[in-house]
Amino acid sequence: MTPTTLGLLALSLYIPFGVLFYGMSSVARRADTLDAKARAIAKQNLRRRRAERANARHAFAGWGLAVV
Repeated sequence: MTPTTLGLLALSLYIPFGVLFYGMSSVARRADTLDAKARAIAKQNLRRRRAERANARHAFAGWGLAVV
């Protein structure tokens, strides 16, 4: 094999694998981003539910005082 043939062979293997690995890393990056967004939304929902429960408790306490 001549050096040119070896170079072309190496290039023909390098490009598809490079594209493949780049694609896989971008998919992983996107999954991480989506995971982080989902965690942030879940955390926000948890905070909202806690606040709603606390407000409901305060509202009931207010009604209790109003009745007495």
